[in-house]
Amino acid sequence: MGTGYQHSIPFMEKSIRLETPNLPYPSGLYKCIFWQSNPQLMYLGMPNQAYTMPMFDAQAYYAKEVVLGKISLPSEEERQADIDAWKEKESSITGAVDFINF
Repeated sequence: MGTGYQHSIPFMEKSIRLETPNLPYPSGLYKCIFWQSNPQLMYLGMPNQAYTMPMFDAQAYYAKEVVLGKISLPSEEERQADIDAWKEKESSITGAVDFINF
């Protein structure tokens, strides 16, 4: 488990270690949860956000539904398109209100 606001997970294998600044939508994670190149690896609580506890709950619920097979993840190409769309939205954040709304 990694804790704190600086992403530092030195105990994980480098090939699967999330290395990103604290951003609203960390690169390489579908829905800010699933490692894009191996979606069986999940990171929870990585996005920088204003409402952390509700986000943690939502992420945990979504991850649980995927693990139980109730939600199927899309193809790698579709996941990447979704990541790209969210990264584009993230790039338009200019202040606190935009950050909260994001």
